[in-house]
Amino acid sequence: MISPSPWGRIGSLMSLGVEMSASAGIGLLIGYHLDKATGWSPWLTFVFLLLGFVAGFRSLVLRVRQLGRENERDERSGRN
Repeated sequence: MISPSPWGRIGSLMSLGVEMSASAGIGLLIGYHLDKATGWSPWLTFVFLLLGFVAGFRSLVLRVRQLGRENERDERSGRN
């Protein structure tokens, strides 16, 4: 659960950039090393880079949904 303070939410949103780039970077590294091992260059690099972007985007969507639910809950309870 994200901290209810505004700073906790800001920190959570700022971490999304790190998650997106880390997901893409990990996918890129996995694909690159598999390409070197199998000789299928550059196909596995592209595939795993794409999977990394998809994983990062999925994380982004889930986090935004979570923040939206928390904001709705806060509005119903009267907190700002």
